[in-house]
Amino acid sequence: MTEELSGAFLSAVMIVKDEESVLEDCLASIESVVDEIVIADTGSTDRSREIALAHGARLIEFPWRNDFAAARNAALAEARGEWILYIDADERLAPADKAKARAALDHPGLIAARPWFRIKTGYTLCREYRLFRNDPRIRFRGAIHEKVSIDILRLSEERGLEIGEPDLLLEHIGYDGPQEHKHRRNLPMLRAELARRPEVIYNWHHLGRILEATGDEPGAYEAWSNAIAVARRRGGPAGVVSLAYFDLLRLECARGGPAESLLAEAAAQFPDNPLTLLWRGNVAMRAGRHGEAAEAYLALTRIDPDRFRFRDLGFEKRLFREVAFAALGNCYFQMGDYGTSAAFYGRATAANPSSLEYRAKAALARSRAATIR
Repeated sequence: MTEELSGAFLSAVMIVKDEESVLEDCLASIESVVDEIVIADTGSTDRSREIALAHGARLIEFPWRNDFAAARNAALAEARGEWILYIDADERLAPADKAKARAALDHPGLIAARPWFRIKTGYTLCREYRLFRNDPRIRFRGAIHEKVSIDILRLSEERGLEIGEPDLLLEHIGYDGPQEHKHRRNLPMLRAELARRPEVIYNWHHLGRILEATGDEPGAYEAWSNAIAVARRRGGPAGVVSLAYFDLLRLECARGGPAESLLAEAAAQFPDNPLTLLWRGNVAMRAGRHGEAAEAYLALTRIDPDRFRFRDLGFEKRLFREVAFAALGNCYFQMGDYGTSAAFYGRATAANPSSLEYRAKAALARSRAATIR
């Protein structure tokens, strides 16, 4: 980092609590690109403070009060750069050139920028609001799933300023391991935040995910239904609204409930979303329309997950290969085309060599194909 911070261009702001297992790699990834690092520590008892100071961070103490936005805003208030990079300890900035990063942002017509973001290892890329001007009118809002996009979009519209899309990438690893500790922390916070702000669709969706993960399927169904009800009344971010639709659709199909009308509603709103193809296939299979299902699954396989970019959402790459191949294996098996079924189960096996299920189904399909020759 530069020695003279009074002329800092880019400040990284973070909140941290007991992040020693991931903080070192995060700070190492950004220290050659940013001019300063400001960390609000909310009560670490491990080596997080020591690691932060070793990387030259400015450390402030901010007692935790169940409010992520308050903690982030405390760090933001201390930042001296013209621009802010908002990053978490369980994220890494992919190797980047400092001069190129500055050049991408150093335009008077920009209010913010959305770098590429990978939400989880093995997922495609999307865009996130992670870079913005250090302007007191831009602050985080929301006790949980806090966001700056509300202020950014308002200022962009009021002042005719643009939002850039630089060729920078943040990698998130926080969802790669067990999530039980986060569920325990987030569940009461989500309930409290939804009591205050029941129109936030993302919080309804995340509540549903936590409830499903902890065994409360009826609660998840209600949460996703609430998310969709809010979207029908007020609209909302297409990405998270689509997730609520497809999660609810998944539960409807598992329950044997009505799915066609919900799928039609989702497909009309999200025609370019790959999950629309998946669920067109799944709902058609359930109805015995195997040819229609095969068309949807084949369309998924034509998407290259390594090149695919969807601005608002990341998708698990296996959706376009393993999941689609296995679905096609089942689809062609049901149609009695056992040779094609075996071929697709073989491709699913190649995508996931550890799956005994795919191997067994490929063998069964080959056996059936041999008996009808």
